[in-house]
Amino acid sequence: MHFTQEEAGSIRELLDRVIYSRTKKEAKPLVDQLNFKAARLAGGDIDPYLVGKLREAINHAYEAAGRVSHKEDQRMFCDQSWHVFMRVLDEN
Repeated sequence: MHFTQEEAGSIRELLDRVIYSRTKKEAKPLVDQLNFKAARLAGGDIDPYLVGKLREAINHAYEAAGRVSHKEDQRMFCDQSWHVFMRVLDEN
């Protein structure tokens, strides 16, 4: 499976929508979409380390969803995992 910039943009947009969801319930269908995309990548030729970084980003985005006191920390962790995912992906 070849991962395109369009797919990367779609995933990043979903991550942002999860982070800024008003509630975790509102974020759940978006997280399900992201997990489906991660599972598809895991079944392809993407390095498992990269899929792990994407799953980390998804988990941090979900932790940031809703009204939580640690939203900015979780958003930052999501961004860090995402940047590692994209950087390593670009190197391969």
